[in-house]
Amino acid sequence: AQEFREWADRERTIKDLQDKRLKLLEQVLRKMQKERTRARLCLAVEVLRKMQKERTRADAPITKRDVIAEYADFTSEDLSTFPGLVQLEASLHPSVLRAPEKHPKDMDKKKKSSHQVRKELEMTNALKTAMESIKK
Repeated sequence: AQEFREWADRERTIKDLQDKRLKLLEQVLRKMQKERTRARLCLAVEVLRKMQKERTRADAPITKRDVIAEYADFTSEDLSTFPGLVQLEASLHPSVLRAPEKHPKDMDKKKKSSHQVRKELEMTNALKTAMESIKK
């Protein structure tokens, strides 16, 4: 009788373990099925989006570009609107937008080299001596 009880107890323990394993396997299988279903749905959505793009592309009227007219028209549609100007300003380098620190007339003047300074000094001295000789 003792041996039958021990065998029954072992069988119950084994059955409980098998039931737990079965539940875990069922959960894993459900999870895998959900993931497969989700992947299939994502793929179907992608295919549907591609088909919609192709349909809109096919439904759009086919017009040839008039390249000559595009190059002949020098106007810009974007600069006539405020957002277009903001976009242009954002695309430019910040140094372009900064006002110059020098007056435009002073920007042409460059620092003179020592040779130029020496020549000017010689010229002014020659002019002074010429003026003194004229005055005498």
